[in-house]
Amino acid sequence: MSSDPRKAARLPPMMRVAPGDSDAGASGDDRTVVFVCHGPSCSERGATTLCAELRRLVTSRDDVRVCETSCLDHCAMGPNVVLGSSTAIQHGVAPERAEDFVRLVTGPGR
Repeated sequence: MSSDPRKAARLPPMMRVAPGDSDAGASGDDRTVVFVCHGPSCSERGATTLCAELRRLVTSRDDVRVCETSCLDHCAMGPNVVLGSSTAIQHGVAPERAEDFVRLVTGPGR
């Protein structure tokens, strides 16, 4: 976790979809939420394409959701991605690595 509480507070909160919510998937289980930075630097480095590719790869899944978020800092290393409430930012997730990232999120063979 970041030693600077101001930086930690800027990270998106964990998003969970509770069973019974209208947004819940067919199973009603919690979903993993992937936040893709859409700040100016990350957008210039392919965040929009990355976001579209991640969404394409998980379109048939109801346990993963891809969301856009504002700047996550570390702009020179983008596109930056945060998984759920993790404070560990994945740097330089290029669109052509989207499939590898989905495997990281969902586990091998899923």
